[in-house]
Amino acid sequence: MMTPMMMVMVILLMIVMRLCSSPLTTNSQYNKSGQGSQCNQAIMLVTDGAPDNYEKIFSTYNWPHFQVRVFTYLIGREEKKKRDLSWMACANKGYFVQVTTLAEVREQVLRYIPVMARPMVMYQEDHHHIWTGVYADVADPKQIEWLWEVREGKRQRDRTENYQKLQKIVKDSSSPAIIDALRDKWQVENFLRYGEFSLSSRSIARIKAAKMRKMRGRRGAPGLKEGYRLMTSVAVPVFDRKKTSMKTANLLGVAGTDVPIREIEKLVPPYKLGVNGYSFMVNSNGYVIYHPDLRPVFQDILKPNYNSVDFAEVELTDYENEARANDSELLELRKDLVEQNAAERMMSVKIHLDDMKRVVQRKQKYFAQKISGTPFSLGIAMPEGYGKYKVHGQIELTREIQDHRAGDVMNHFSTGNWTLHPDWVYCEYKYDQHQEDQSPEALINEFLSRAQKPNWKWRSTRTRPPPDPIMNQAQHKRWKPSMGSDERRDNYYCDKDLVQSLLFDARATNVYSRKVKIEDKIKDRNTSSQNFGITTAFVATRSGLTRWIDNPSESSSSNGNSKEPHFMKVHNRAIDEVWYKRAVDYYKEDQDAYVYSVPFDAATRDPDEVLVTATRAIFVEENDYRMAPAAVVGVTIKHRKFVDFFKNETYKCPSYPSRNSSCKKAKTCESKSLNCYLLDDNGFIIASENEDDTGKFFGTLEGTIMESLVQSEVYKKIQIFDYQAVCLDTQEKNSMASILTTPIQTLKWFASWVMGNVFWVLVKTQLYTLWDPNEAWAYAQGQWDPNAAPTDEVTYSKGPINYQSAFGEYQEMLPDEAGIPTEDTKHPELPDDIGDFPSLELAYINKTHPRPCDKTVYLYKLQSKKLKQDGLYKPVKGKLSNCHTNGCGRPFSVQKVISTNLILVAVNSLCPCESRKVDIEPVEVEHNETTSCNRLLMQHYRKRPQSCVNYHPDEHEIKLCGGAGSLGPSSVALLTLLLAHIYNSMMQS
Repeated sequence: MMTPMMMVMVILLMIVMRLCSSPLTTNSQYNKSGQGSQCNQAIMLVTDGAPDNYEKIFSTYNWPHFQVRVFTYLIGREEKKKRDLSWMACANKGYFVQVTTLAEVREQVLRYIPVMARPMVMYQEDHHHIWTGVYADVADPKQIEWLWEVREGKRQRDRTENYQKLQKIVKDSSSPAIIDALRDKWQVENFLRYGEFSLSSRSIARIKAAKMRKMRGRRGAPGLKEGYRLMTSVAVPVFDRKKTSMKTANLLGVAGTDVPIREIEKLVPPYKLGVNGYSFMVNSNGYVIYHPDLRPVFQDILKPNYNSVDFAEVELTDYENEARANDSELLELRKDLVEQNAAERMMSVKIHLDDMKRVVQRKQKYFAQKISGTPFSLGIAMPEGYGKYKVHGQIELTREIQDHRAGDVMNHFSTGNWTLHPDWVYCEYKYDQHQEDQSPEALINEFLSRAQKPNWKWRSTRTRPPPDPIMNQAQHKRWKPSMGSDERRDNYYCDKDLVQSLLFDARATNVYSRKVKIEDKIKDRNTSSQNFGITTAFVATRSGLTRWIDNPSESSSSNGNSKEPHFMKVHNRAIDEVWYKRAVDYYKEDQDAYVYSVPFDAATRDPDEVLVTATRAIFVEENDYRMAPAAVVGVTIKHRKFVDFFKNETYKCPSYPSRNSSCKKAKTCESKSLNCYLLDDNGFIIASENEDDTGKFFGTLEGTIMESLVQSEVYKKIQIFDYQAVCLDTQEKNSMASILTTPIQTLKWFASWVMGNVFWVLVKTQLYTLWDPNEAWAYAQGQWDPNAAPTDEVTYSKGPINYQSAFGEYQEMLPDEAGIPTEDTKHPELPDDIGDFPSLELAYINKTHPRPCDKTVYLYKLQSKKLKQDGLYKPVKGKLSNCHTNGCGRPFSVQKVISTNLILVAVNSLCPCESRKVDIEPVEVEHNETTSCNRLLMQHYRKRPQSCVNYHPDEHEIKLCGGAGSLGPSSVALLTLLLAHIYNSMMQS
């Protein structure tokens, strides 16, 4: 019986054959529009047979110039179906291939490459350098989907193990507490997910947060965990220059090399761009090669479209209020990058930080320039204002050595706690593979020691000298500088400007290398000797240097008692740290302000380990309008001590110095009728009376109040689009059980069977040819000349098709922490009889499959100027009226905290108003039909290849097109056998 899928394939084949003239008809029109590449063009037909050779169509639209090559692929072993397909390929400068087994698919499909390269090979002149787009160093792209299946398999395995434990508990346990837990669907679901009963929401959040922290890795942002290395490749063709009697134009292959994207990024040192400045690279298709917002990984697995992220998808203009809006300024900049034009533009953009939980709006100046010899353009973005200027401060190392002060230079790094930016290159050996195990701190100390010796040279060029050209091939292969050899020591690179800037910053921050207690500094400034809970004081500079001093009485990480790593050991990337960027950006709001923050998952951590970070930017100013950031200073404070200080201050009446009877009459945060929150400039809770609120977004607790703050212009609501998002589609569950048949199901099967047979009869009897009397059909064929007219000879081929797997096995497995817990199943209705529990349905997870999608989220930004009146910060008061059936309201008050990025929000708690939840989790953008169609039809501007070789006048002399060869007797062999037979007969006679 013919299945519906077979019917669809037959109909599609007929439609494709009928419309195969369409590309030829519109080809010239398409080229005139300028959208095409105007280079090599081909039609590739994959089929199990063709009813005609369509000679009339080809002669009308493709001959005699042969603008379009035709490649035909015959699937199966049917010999009689070769004739027309081979003729179509050979008559249109193409190639015919018959694919009989799965194992030969890869080899046979690639036969079109040498054919397309024939004109280039025949000219024997141009060796074009071809650069690829960005890709990850994985063995096979299919490995990505396989890894996701492994991840889903692990989730299923864990849930199955917990299900088996649950079965045993139901069977063996008679405890009333266990039976009550089994009747609670939330408890059952949590046990199936995490293997424990009685988990609180805090415990569940702690489990998820711990897995997320592991997945974020060292760099501190999802999608940037080391494990995948992005690369691009450059290749040149290798031609066969041998002269033969028959023209073949063989392409021997290509010679190429892989170039890690990280090595390209090193050529644009970040310290030269400064804080919040960045570089990026775009190819001729507008796709990003590297960009700070390129996020290629989702939960430790490459995203499906990681290598085709457009420049317009990573730069978000401030005017974009709908998904994929066409901003003219952005598209003009993109066109300049694609065309490799030198450009300079100013744009207002929105930039998200901290895993898309914070947002910054600012103007940025963009510069674009082509990279010669490649299809790439380099772009640089600099923030308006402070991005125009740069602090120039260096210590000339050679002069220090001449003045016999080299010892002072080394002393700056001999004591105290300090670290360098782990991703920056200060000095490195070019050929030493073992230096990856050396930290930047160890390398800089080694090179500073070498710099004090005679004949020191900076060697500030990155080009690596090739081996000695007089070496023979064997020597060249064996050549590799060894550890400690002269070759190794002389082949190094040192960034002179960066190192000498580092020395300047080290001397300027030398106070952090002295053993001075923080309490002593506080006393020296005539402040209270009260312990504020400061654990660490630190400074980070423009050169990537970070210094800090620990407070032994408060810092548990300094004495080894902390479970968490030291704050400065993790956040050691200086100007690339979020707290550094935020402090610099907030400087224009308030030059004296400290920027406070806490971890978003603070509520899931040990309360004794949670730290508050307070940072402030240090700018160097000149002539009252030139200023540039030089460093950021800050402290980390124990959150519990910070909350104690918060309560102590907010429980006081501002009109009285102490809590006397008059003060108690006033309303303070000590009153049970008030809930007080300390919020940062993005709406996250820094402190409250409930420590479980720490780090959460205020809208998740008081959504209605948050909306009122937006309406009162205390916060600004800013929409962000994520065009690199991944959505998880739930796969339908399948089981081995048979389907329960119903009368309706039986009728559907019968109708499908009838329609299948009807279509099969139409195909076999060729009745559908009545609508086209000119339709022709292929004849069975045997041996033929591919370029000759078809004959009526028939040759049959019989035999089974042997399918083999074309892919190898993967040994790599995902780490246990790769999968973040997701919603597995809907909570089933539990039976009243515990004996019928648990059902098998509970053992299954909802398997998911990732797909690219667009998401959007609303983030919030504090509007400090709206809280100011006559140069002073005034409280903003409001009230939610009639928010409950009893007619009560909820008044609230907002007050800016001086010299910080914080506001104090006091909310009345007596009226039980229902509050909506306002979260900041991205949601998928549901495109309507019109938007979806426009998105498919709209193609961003792309640049055509700079040169194209698709024609050679002598190519028609090449007869190799994949047609079947003739099997016939050899004349020489027959003559030899005949002579031998005559000779033997004469000898015998």
